Amino acid sequence: MDMKTFLAEIQLPDEKMILDYLENVLRIGTINDLLDFHANQKKDRSVSGEMLFNLPLSPQVGGRLYELTQKILQLLEFTDREVAFYISNDSRFYAMSHYSRNEEEPHYVVFSSCLVERHTDEEMRFVIGHELGHLIYRHSMLEFVMDYLYPSGPPDFIKNIFHLWRNLGEMSCDRVGSLAVGNFD
Repeated sequence: MDMKTFLAEIQLPDEKMILDYLENVLRIGTINDLLDFHANQKKDRSVSGEMLFNLPLSPQVGGRLYELTQKILQLLEFTDREVAFYISNDSRFYAMSHYSRNEEEPHYVVFSSCLVERHTDEEMRFVIGHELGHLIYRHSMLEFVMDYLYPSGPPDFIKNIFHLWRNLGEMSCDRVGSLAVGNFD
């Protein structure tokens, strides 16, 4: 079984079921197509502009962490588009990923400096895999559409379903993160 098929297999079935439901009810596919078209027409680089405040990882900057990101990209066979990794100078403890709609722009993964300072390489392998899971499963695409449709927040019945989907998505990404870990201890 190839990696792409395996990654689809380990995604929680309930997450996929809820996503299918939301896509049908809200016509998310059509909205996504329009937003993608718009982003590529205007060559939207708004996300890359936000990255100006973060430090890009490279072999020279964050060498060991950069090497880990590249190894895990290869392990997961995520080669659809470039992924740019950054470190933010932030005392908050977080990592985030952003699926870029602009085909000329990479996807982004950002780690807070606080997170990087407090994690071992093995722990960072999990975090990197988890964040790549969000890109693999394209989670930010649905989140962006929800923000577009409901800028003040969705109605309660959708909010509850969306919240459940998000939690299940985090669990699916934890499975991807587990694949990236060399030593479970």
